[in-house]
Amino acid sequence: MSTYRQVNLLVALLLFVGLGAASRLQLTPDGEGLALPGSGRRLPELCFVKRTTGEPCGGCGSGRAFVLALRGDPAGAWRLHPTGVLYALWIAAQIVLRTLLALPWRWRPGPRFIATEVAVSLGTLCLLPFTGLAH
Repeated sequence: MSTYRQVNLLVALLLFVGLGAASRLQLTPDGEGLALPGSGRRLPELCFVKRTTGEPCGGCGSGRAFVLALRGDPAGAWRLHPTGVLYALWIAAQIVLRTLLALPWRWRPGPRFIATEVAVSLGTLCLLPFTGLAH
């Protein structure tokens, strides 16, 4: 198997495992954070803006919405923050794409396609919370 196919298979596998781990997280009873399953230990606040100012930023809630989407509640996720659903769909699409690229096809995208796909994906995911979709 070529290195190219191995890398795509590895990326698909890591995304799949990451989705599985994220789907195990739970919302805290107050609904304001995420907690580890079983222990209920609250995960630390990751938002720099909220930690420093106490006010939520445009992306706050997208992590909790992402977990809700993975747990099978896309409507609740969309109400909390629409980007959580979009993140889950993007990662699912990446798993499918990377798996297909790991198969022995004759066509392989060139470096320009890959660089463009990565740049557009990362740019979109980073800017999406600030587009006004959040309620």
